[in-house]
Amino acid sequence: MVDADGFIACLPVTPLQPAFHPAVDDVIDLLYARLGAVVHSLYLYGSVAKGAAVAGVSDLDVCLITRRTLNAAEHDCLREIAARAQALHPVISKVDFDCGTLAEVLASENQFSWGYWLKHHCRCVAGEDLASRFPRFTPSRAIAVAVNGDFIPVLQGYLLRLAETSDGRQLKRAAARKLLRATNLLRRKEDNDWPETLEEYASRVVRRFPQQRQAIGWLLQQCHTPEDDTAHFTACLKALMRWLDEARR
Repeated sequence: MVDADGFIACLPVTPLQPAFHPAVDDVIDLLYARLGAVVHSLYLYGSVAKGAAVAGVSDLDVCLITRRTLNAAEHDCLREIAARAQALHPVISKVDFDCGTLAEVLASENQFSWGYWLKHHCRCVAGEDLASRFPRFTPSRAIAVAVNGDFIPVLQGYLLRLAETSDGRQLKRAAARKLLRATNLLRRKEDNDWPETLEEYASRVVRRFPQQRQAIGWLLQQCHTPEDDTAHFTACLKALMRWLDEARR
């Protein structure tokens, strides 16, 4: 979605849903208690940040910016914090942490990845709001590449993890969403729109590649309610990965 001036829309300024306040507050308190001064700032993204989360269904997505790279013990702390929050707050399905350092965020080569992400998708809940250091962005393929150009190795990682688990519903959903959003790599230089919802990503790619309507429809369904047949899911996902990798060239 773009605004009247042609800029990609930022998150609307809306209050957090009351049902999710305790979980958010608990995660913030735990992060500062366990990591202390290493924490620079904390952000929410996804449905909770938008005020559109569904109790018992939505993830709590947290972007953690630190003053230095976290060590192995600190990454273990994040897993413990996520497990505790999930156990204490059934209103969230799981907690995901997206981590980066202050130096990475402010590096000029990361303006289309971290800069865009913080400016347009994140809601600061603690610390300095780094989004204020970046201008609003206009639609561009450079952003699509910076955000989703890594879709092949990321999805390969999801598939490896999926092969090792008996309950891969969350992994399937995450993989499907990554691949659907990666279709933005197919945008042309003259394109001035910017998809926001999963449905917008799907309709956008189908308009340009109508022969992929059935496959993209399947992918969109997996984003919400993944099928149980892991072998079939894996085969279909790999086929779409190959198609997108070829189509983007």
